[in-house]
Amino acid sequence: MDREELRQWTVPLELAREPELVWGLRLSDLPWLFGGGMGEVWIWHQVQPVVGRVAAMAVVAAISAALGWGRWEGEGVVTWLWRWGRWRLGSRLFLP
Repeated sequence: MDREELRQWTVPLELAREPELVWGLRLSDLPWLFGGGMGEVWIWHQVQPVVGRVAAMAVVAAISAALGWGRWEGEGVVTWLWRWGRWRLGSRLFLP
């Protein structure tokens, strides 16, 4: 087989994507939500005024929800951020 024949082959859509477990979440999205929940517990147990803790917890919850559930064109937010970072670092000119 040469490269042209291999390019014509496609993977079925059921195998190409991760299955959704619950509420549209995939297995790779769960650590973001778990980490956000652990961050909220940590913030709640700090010695700060309640208003400051609740505000910080809201920010952590929003960020973890965006990283866990956020999708754009079928790809997660983390994937887009990773691609943008690689593009940004790779597009610099290194001149002597």
